[in-house]
This record gives sequence, C-alpha cells and structure tokens, in this order.
Amino acid sequence: MVKTTVNLDDDLYRRAVSESVRRYGNTRSLSTVINELLRSAFSKGAEKDSEKGLMPLFGLLKDSKNKLSAQELKDLARQGWD
Repeated sequence: MVKTTVNLDDDLYRRAVSESVRRYGNTRSLSTVINELLRSAFSKGAEKDSEKGLMPLFGLLKDSKNKLSAQELKDLARQGWD
C-alpha cells in the first residue's frame, strides 16, 4: 500500500464520503471506497472503449442522491476522527 495525498474537489469529496457511509456506515472507509471505484474503473477501462469502463465511476460522481450538505459533511468528518 502506498500512502499519498490526493486533492479532491469539494463535490467529489462529499459524494465519496456519502458512498463510504452508504456502503460501510462510516467515513473511515473512504480509502477503501476510492480504491474499489478506481480498481473497477481501471479494470473495465481495459476494454476497447475505455470510457465504458469508467461509467460506474462517472455514475457515482454524477448521482445526486449521494450529495451531503456542508453540515452533514462536517458532522461525518468529525465522527471519522473520533
């Protein structure tokens, strides 16, 4: 495993945190969610049309039901650090 810093746009961060909470019930699994999404996107990206492989990732990022309010995001982030 490699530890690195990645800068995410605010809206992408909110959606990734929402997905972490939806899948695992916490924000501590954010790295797991991002790894799963990237692994899936890259493995499907080996297809002839690489954009088709990225569609599940694009779908998550465009999905409006994964949006959190600024306060919800702050609350979840605080819980993740406890």
